[in-house]
Amino acid sequence: MSWPSHVVFEVECIDRMFCNVYVPGLQYAPGLVGYVHQQLGLPIASTAPLARITEAFDKAVHRFARDNAIPWVDFAKGQRKDDIAHEYLAGFTGSEGVLFVGRAQEKTKLFRTEKRRDAHGDTYPWIVASTGLVNHFYFYCYDGDFGPFFIKFCSYFPYSAKLCINGDHWAQRQTAKAGIGFTALDNGFAAVDDPAAPQAICDRLGEEQIDALLRKRLAIPPHPFTASDRAAGYRYELSILQAEFSLTQMLDKPVAGRMFFEHVIRDNLGIGRPDQVALVVGRRLMRRGPHRAPGPFRTRVITQGVIIEESRPAISALNERFYTEASVWLQPHVQRRRIKPLASRLCQALWTGPSVEYARLWLARATEFDILAAAPVLGKAAWNALKV
Repeated sequence: MSWPSHVVFEVECIDRMFCNVYVPGLQYAPGLVGYVHQQLGLPIASTAPLARITEAFDKAVHRFARDNAIPWVDFAKGQRKDDIAHEYLAGFTGSEGVLFVGRAQEKTKLFRTEKRRDAHGDTYPWIVASTGLVNHFYFYCYDGDFGPFFIKFCSYFPYSAKLCINGDHWAQRQTAKAGIGFTALDNGFAAVDDPAAPQAICDRLGEEQIDALLRKRLAIPPHPFTASDRAAGYRYELSILQAEFSLTQMLDKPVAGRMFFEHVIRDNLGIGRPDQVALVVGRRLMRRGPHRAPGPFRTRVITQGVIIEESRPAISALNERFYTEASVWLQPHVQRRRIKPLASRLCQALWTGPSVEYARLWLARATEFDILAAAPVLGKAAWNALKV
């Protein structure tokens, strides 16, 4: 199948990206010891003095939400944070700002102090890496350049964070700012006045833009580190934790979309021989009520050389029904001498033969023809074989 011929336009872009936001010098125990000794000026290396910083940061987050009338959400276990974000986003009317602040307990890496003994049996504090279930603060925001995004801070030292952005949303904002008309999808473009423009815009998104977003957000209190800490070099940096990329292809007709998925399923059957192939459909299947779905919408995939015996009766019944209805439909045309008066099975063989053979070759990958382009050719061949 000549697939590119059915693509009206396509855009490839960074989709969701999760970034680590961290202070490099505080990711290991000796760095934390140096912070306690040099920055805090304490003679004993212990995490106990850091509790005051944690408490101050916690209070600053609550004060920030209260003073700016920003909604506060305590996430429940199993609650989808994105669903809550969509609700607040729907009611947001500003150009930029914080939608809400969320709090959740999550497991993370942190440092603890344990007691050790020297050769004389005397105890001394020792800082070690550990894990713990602690509070995290989510700042769900809306930016003029990036649209919706969030940054999540751990409430414990060294206050590492995660930044989550969506490159497709950034591309939509930049396209609008450039004055280029487009029809938006939830996560991309459905149509664009200038098809080449979005790709050029997407290609511009990189480290500079993402870092600028982080610095812009960090300039707004609360910040876990003081100005003195930042001047001493304890500044946040970025690294990529997880990156997802999207390729949006808009097709010229709906049937081309179905052909695409049939190709995807067929081409992937040979990769590891999957037991199941699933499609994710943006529709909730209602099991009860007046709007319940008419069925489970399952698709059986049949591969070359595999015969599903339990399907034989159903296939035979469908074939018999088709041929019976086809014979009834053909008779008036035979009587009017538009179609040759042939035996029904011979007539059906001439009618469906080219299409069946082409489908067999297509399934066996013996042809690279565009099956959509072949349809009128096959129809003409069937008509030429039957017409008087």
